[in-house]
Amino acid sequence: MPEKILCHRCSFVLYKGDEPVSPEEIVKRYGNRCPRCLAKLSTSPVRIEIELKRSEKRLRL
Repeated sequence: MPEKILCHRCSFVLYKGDEPVSPEEIVKRYGNRCPRCLAKLSTSPVRIEIELKRSEKRLRL
């Protein structure tokens, strides 16, 4: 399942991928600051969203 981690202030994509990563790893990777707006990053989530996507099925005739 794809995972996406965004900055809470400017919505900069800090991580996007199929493999889950820990928030601590992302915060450490960027030195505790968002590279775009320099907001302090936290390991506790501000908001969590889960989206379900329907798989498209094609009929073969």
